[in-house]
Amino acid sequence: FNIPWTLYLEIDKATFTQHQASYDDLICQGKELGIYTWFISAGDLCTELFDLLVKHDDCAFALLCSTQSLTAEMLEELAGLPHTLVSIKLNEQTEALCSELRQRKLLYAVHKTYTSSDVPEILNDDLLYDTQSLQAPITVLIPDKDCTEAERKQVFDYILRKREGQDFATVLWDVVQDVLGIDTIISEDCCSAGFKADGTFFVLADQRDTSEWNLFRHELKTIFQSCLEK
Repeated sequence: FNIPWTLYLEIDKATFTQHQASYDDLICQGKELGIYTWFISAGDLCTELFDLLVKHDDCAFALLCSTQSLTAEMLEELAGLPHTLVSIKLNEQTEALCSELRQRKLLYAVHKTYTSSDVPEILNDDLLYDTQSLQAPITVLIPDKDCTEAERKQVFDYILRKREGQDFATVLWDVVQDVLGIDTIISEDCCSAGFKADGTFFVLADQRDTSEWNLFRHELKTIFQSCLEK
């Protein structure tokens, strides 16, 4: 069976608080299988989540969150997590928060979930000028589920061109295609996957939900054996 190099976790504050031990156990199981990189999408941050990240300081975490959730208290928590990269959703409040992160000497990225209507703004460099002005070392693009395959390909081809040309002082990262590309190197197959907030397992390559498998009920290895066969 395939083992992905990273796992995505969509975390809901209420569910996480109820199942903290399950998430801790999941990361331990992942490390036993060689997974040490985790992408976490969290709408609302909580101190319990930071406690989990502190415990697993041998892993690398990318924490995608909203500007509203990064309160002064949460920023203080982040200061003690050198193995965690925070990515801020791009909106009207992002500039002030980026300035605060720089003052605290914290590494950060800016992310945007793009829709079909956003594609022209991306392809004409407007988005990159915006994120470059925020002094974000990394710009993360996430395709909306309604984007067509053609639009996703357009955007990823653009990302590859801009990375090769090095025209902007920010590195573009496609949260789907780049992750799958690394998969093909490490696991020989596109097998990256993750868990939704309710614990449901999903496969990133084909956006396939496997509702019968859940992190709160099944061992990680068993899920991989059933869903990620070679």
